[in-house]
Amino acid sequence: MPTHAVDLKISHAIAIGGVDITLPVRRGRTLLGTLTISRGGVDWRKAHARSSVSLNWAKFAEMMAEVD
Repeated sequence: MPTHAVDLKISHAIAIGGVDITLPVRRGRTLLGTLTISRGGVDWRKAHARSSVSLNWAKFAEMMAEVD
C-alpha cells in the first residue's frame, strides 16, 4: 500500500505576495500533480497535464464544506 508523507511546519504567517507557492504532490516517487496557492485561490494541475483546475477562495471553501 502506498504511503504519503507531508511535512510542513510554519511557526509564523507568511504573506503570499506576487509569488505563488507551488507544491508537488507525490505518491511515493510518482507525481500525482501540482497544487499552486496564490492570493486569488488554488490551482490543481494533474501530472503531465497542460491545463489546471482553478478555484477562487470562496469556491474552494464552498467545495470543502460539501465534503464535511
